[in-house]
Amino acid sequence: MFGRLGNAMLNQYSLFLLAVGVALVFVCCDRSDHLVEHPETTEATSLQPGQHSEIGLEDLDCTDDNLSACLELAFMFKNGEQMIADETEFLRLGQFACTRGLARACGAVVDHFDAFTYCGSVDDEDRDSLISEAISILEILCTDEDVLACTELAALCAYGRGVELDENRARSLYLTACDLGYGAACTFLARMYEIGTGLPVDLATAMVFYRLGCENNFEEACETVNMLEHRLTVGPGLTEEQLPADSIATAGATASRCDQGDLDACLQLARMYETGLGLPQDYSQAALVYEVMCEAGGLYHGCLQLTRLFRNGMGVEQDIRRADLLLHESLEILGEQCDSGLMESCLQLAWVYETGSTLDVEVNEATAADYRQQACEGGLESPICE
Repeated sequence: MFGRLGNAMLNQYSLFLLAVGVALVFVCCDRSDHLVEHPETTEATSLQPGQHSEIGLEDLDCTDDNLSACLELAFMFKNGEQMIADETEFLRLGQFACTRGLARACGAVVDHFDAFTYCGSVDDEDRDSLISEAISILEILCTDEDVLACTELAALCAYGRGVELDENRARSLYLTACDLGYGAACTFLARMYEIGTGLPVDLATAMVFYRLGCENNFEEACETVNMLEHRLTVGPGLTEEQLPADSIATAGATASRCDQGDLDACLQLARMYETGLGLPQDYSQAALVYEVMCEAGGLYHGCLQLTRLFRNGMGVEQDIRRADLLLHESLEILGEQCDSGLMESCLQLAWVYETGSTLDVEVNEATAADYRQQACEGGLESPICE
């Protein structure tokens, strides 16, 4: 069905991904001249709060009582925001917050080293030591019922970052955090059942955990409940012949508008394929539509959604490396667009950092708030600015 659109997408698919990959490798490694060579592990543990004051960021009060500020500052050093990128300072601040119990900082240290795009200057021995220490701290925090630590550990196990890939343990850790009332963990566990990560697809169980996520105030779970309720009502896996005629007609019209360059129609079509609403559920077709949107400049609704499918192996062969490439390139371009005055991109970046784990991005509420404020002060007309 809708073959012309699918063929058009396939023709440029491989070349697009190759170009993104090559570009990203150069973008990442070209920053090596800003990195301090061979930071010692012992130095990473010797940070004194307030040491960063020399660069004029005293308002980011990095102390034992304000560890989130330490992590925010760490990411500023990592990304070169308001200062030259400095891997040593990122690690000093990140480890300072991690060793004092901030689970997100421990996860950030592990992710920094394990990402495909890592091209810093820390040698293998020091890198392994830092990763091991961060994971050990997460284990201790999780045992003490720190829901963020359990969730960070679960994500590392689910993607094999810093630890062996272990989807069974990931589910167990997500369940622990969910039982303790953390809605995001319930939602991530639900997604594993929905897409069949390491086990058969089980939509009924997925619905149970999506509901728990919603009840525990994770908004994304509430949105998913409504879509999944429909799938459970009409039954998943419907064929074209089993769908109502008006659904097929609507889908055909949507595909036609997408084929003519209407990105809103493409987004609607991709969601129809992904959710099984109005079309037979087909993740591979959803991936192709997202790819067309990505090529057409739809970074948030196209490229970033495509990374999610690659990361979870939904309709495409699971490829964490390719997901990372697309993710980093897309976020960089969105940042450039936001800085150049495209306020919609600022808002989309706010969404990314609010619900980061959906895309395997570190959740950063402060960064999300900054982007939202930038969008509103820049004149974005949106209910969030009222």
